[in-house]
Amino acid sequence: MKMEEKARNRKIERNLFQLGVLLLIGQAISLLVVAALRPALFGKTVALITSIIVGGHLGSIPAGLAMGFRPGMLICLLSFFNLMWLLLFYSLVIKLSDRAVGRNLVGRIVQDTHRIATRQERRIRRFGTLGLAVFVWLPFPWTGSLVGAVIGLLMGLSTPRIMLVVVPSMLVAITSWTLGFAHLFHLMAQLEKGVAAGLVACIVLLALLIRFHHAHQREDDQN
Repeated sequence: MKMEEKARNRKIERNLFQLGVLLLIGQAISLLVVAALRPALFGKTVALITSIIVGGHLGSIPAGLAMGFRPGMLICLLSFFNLMWLLLFYSLVIKLSDRAVGRNLVGRIVQDTHRIATRQERRIRRFGTLGLAVFVWLPFPWTGSLVGAVIGLLMGLSTPRIMLVVVPSMLVAITSWTLGFAHLFHLMAQLEKGVAAGLVACIVLLALLIRFHHAHQREDDQN
């Protein structure tokens, strides 16, 4: 029975990866079209994608709102990219975590994700799937759907159950935090422009500092 379940999980993981590749191709085509028709929007979209990779929800949502994306559009863009990221790298983390991987971009993502998930798994396990859902909902750079999915794997959850917990939690996180920050920006609009810009800069800087701290921890672990 366990062999059948493993085979089923591998098939699901393969299908998820293929879906992620299709989403990546769709995103690449969309960016090319936007670049040709609306260069300014293309530049903002690339900057948004960069902020997602660097700062997670805590950095990308305030940055996206500051760049002029409306909340609805920002929610769609963040959901699309985060879902693609999850589907692409979930299977890669499973396959490569126990192997020697290079120091290229993919290798570092795999190593960092597995390292952070291993550290956090003990804390999350005691709260079960509810704790996992809350973990994914948190907006910090070391939380999120990909790390949450690997934590679920370390907890012994099957791939279908992991996705049933992680994907809705990710979508709820993106929606709730985007609407929350949008409301905060509305309140900040009543302040002086310099004060509002300073608050946005502080939020983005906090996300970058958190990311830098975890990068420093990774170097310490390797040494």
